[in-house]
Amino acid sequence: MALQPMYPGQVNSPHTELASAIDDEQTTIPLLDASVLPDPPNLATIGTGEDAETILYTGVSGNDLTGVTRGFQGAAKAWNAGTKVARNFTAYDYDALRQNVEEVAGEVATVQGDVSAIQSDISDIRTDIGDMSTVPTTSKVVAGAISELFQFVSDGKSAIAAAITDKGVPTSPTDTFATMAANIGAIETGGPWFGDWGAYQTVYDWSGTTQNVPAGSWKTFVDVTGEGWLIFVRAFCQQTGDTTFRITVDSIQYVFNGVNSQARSGNLLTQPIYFSQNLKIEVFNSESSAMNVGCDYTYLLKNGIPDSSKQTILLSGQRNMGYHSTNSTILVDVINITGSGYLLGIEVSGLGSGTGGTVNVDLKINDANIMTDRALFAPSTTAVKQHFFNGPIRFTNSLRVQHRVTNPTGMTSYIRVFYALD
Repeated sequence: MALQPMYPGQVNSPHTELASAIDDEQTTIPLLDASVLPDPPNLATIGTGEDAETILYTGVSGNDLTGVTRGFQGAAKAWNAGTKVARNFTAYDYDALRQNVEEVAGEVATVQGDVSAIQSDISDIRTDIGDMSTVPTTSKVVAGAISELFQFVSDGKSAIAAAITDKGVPTSPTDTFATMAANIGAIETGGPWFGDWGAYQTVYDWSGTTQNVPAGSWKTFVDVTGEGWLIFVRAFCQQTGDTTFRITVDSIQYVFNGVNSQARSGNLLTQPIYFSQNLKIEVFNSESSAMNVGCDYTYLLKNGIPDSSKQTILLSGQRNMGYHSTNSTILVDVINITGSGYLLGIEVSGLGSGTGGTVNVDLKINDANIMTDRALFAPSTTAVKQHFFNGPIRFTNSLRVQHRVTNPTGMTSYIRVFYALD
C-alpha cells in the first residue's frame, strides 16, 4: 500500500478570512490574504468548532483558492464573509500520519523477517541462495534488495519526522517508531487550547501604574513575541478623558474606541483573544494636553505543550468566592489564604454620598505586593461603580485581598474574589 499524501503545515496556523460570502458548491474561494496559507496543493479549514469544513485546494490565484474540493472533511456549506480560514491540524493529517506510520512499521517488520530468514540460512547462501526473482524489489541480489528495503524505511521515517516536527513536536528521522508514535500523541489537536494553565506563564500588571502621555499620542504597555492568550485589558486615566486603546494581534491592529468618562473608570476588554506570533497593547491620549494613562492587563504566554484533555479549573480541589463590604478607612480582609491555587478574578464596586473619597484595594500574592492600597474609583451617589480584574494568576503559598474607603461618610466598598485551591 502506498503512503497517504501528506500536506505541509503552516507554523502557528495563522488565519485569514473569507473576502466575501460563498455557497456550498463554490470551488473558487476568495480570501483577504491567501499568503498566510501553504502553497498548493494543501488543506484549509473554513470556520471553527464542530461545524468547520475542511477543503482541499490545488491552486492559488492572487488571494483566491482555486480547484477546491469542498467538504474534503466535514459537510460543505455556505459561509459568510469574514469567516476564519486557516491551515489547522485536521483529522485527515492525523489519520495520514497514523496510516503511514503503520505502513512503514509493517515494512520494517517485513524487513526484519527477511533478515532473520537470511541469517538462519547464512551457511547455505554460498551454494544456494534461492530464487531471488520472486523478491518484490528492483534488485534481485540479496544485499541490494535489503538495501532497497532499508532505504524505503529510512525515507518513510524522514517524511514522518518532518511532518511531526512541522506540527510543533521536534522529531528526528533516527528516533524509534515508539518515540515517533509518542510524539504524534503530543501534537495539539482541535485548535489552540488554554484550559491547561500549566502550559502557560501568566503575565499581568494590576498595579495601577500610569505614564504621562503627550496629547494625540499612543503609549505601549505590552509588546511581546510568542504564542498565547490575551485574557483581560482595562485602559484608564487618572483624569476625566477618552481611554481608547488598541491591540496588535499577529501584526494586525484592532482599535477599541473609548468615550469621555470619569477618572479611573476605564475601557474594558474581557474576551479571551488568541495570538500565535505576537501581542502589543497601546493606550491613546485623545485629549488636547498631556494626560496620565495606565493599563491593567493579563495574558497567558505559552511555555509548554497544552494537554487538550485537561481543564485546570475543573481539576482544582475547591472553587470558591469571597465577599465583603465595608465603610472602614482601614484596610480589612476579604480573604487571607495560606495554600496554593489560582486567583480567577476580582470584582470591586462602591456607592458613595458624593462628599469625596475613593474605594481602595490591596492585593498580595505569595507575600508580594500586586496592588498597594490602590485607589480604584470615586463612588457615585446615583449608581454603583464596578471594576473587574481577570486571571488566572497562580499563587503557591498565600493570597490576601483587602479593601477600604477613604471617606467613611456615606461611602461603602463591596468586593468579591473568585479563586480555586489545589
